[in-house]
Amino acid sequence: LTGSGPSGRIVSADLTKVAAPAPTVAAPKAMPFAGTGEAVELTRAQQITGERLTASYQQIPHIHIGMHVSAVWLKQFRDGYAIEGKKISYNDLMLKATAKTLVEFPRVNSVLEGKQVRHMAEINVGFAADTPKGLLVPVVKGAAEKSVEEIAADTVRLVDGAHMGTLNPDDLSGGTFTISNLGMFGVSQFTAIINPPQVAILAVGAIEQRVVAQGNGAIVVQPQLTLNLAADHRVVDGALAARFVGRLKE
Repeated sequence: LTGSGPSGRIVSADLTKVAAPAPTVAAPKAMPFAGTGEAVELTRAQQITGERLTASYQQIPHIHIGMHVSAVWLKQFRDGYAIEGKKISYNDLMLKATAKTLVEFPRVNSVLEGKQVRHMAEINVGFAADTPKGLLVPVVKGAAEKSVEEIAADTVRLVDGAHMGTLNPDDLSGGTFTISNLGMFGVSQFTAIINPPQVAILAVGAIEQRVVAQGNGAIVVQPQLTLNLAADHRVVDGALAARFVGRLKE
């Protein structure tokens, strides 16, 4: 400052002409992470999957509908195929049952395109597969028209191809609905993130022996599993989602 007082002294009038500077606050310093370890680069597939699922979780209003389901018939079906020498997985049976249910619920077998919902003519069910390179979702095309044996043959080929890295783009595209099954890992129940532009995904838990109350008041132990449907609430409301899961249970 240049003083205006006697002999150039700074007086109070000089101070009022200058705006007080804003106080400075030191920015907090980021503390370096103390641990050490190997940094592993995400694969391109993992990066793309992460980007898509992050966008899905942020932009799609998920509604979750869960239901406990008896697995008595699933177990009997699988045992019957085994007696015939046919290797059929629970996932194959679940995929077939889901495809049959989607025939009756075209709204759930749809994709969202801007402000329009397109009911898909085909029922192409994708299933989440864990591979050395990360999560992949191979697709069983025309699942509603295929027999359980045909679906089983498709899933074996697709899983083998996913692990060996030999799947072609057609094997991974065109899905209209997705199933994520973590039952083989002993997971009782979980929720999944919708794979856009699809409007729903089914999470399938492990088949477990559970104590169940019967209608006559009796208590029994029987195999059960838990299904959780995640649906895009802009397209599938709670009542429709509940009817879909209820029909799948039947």
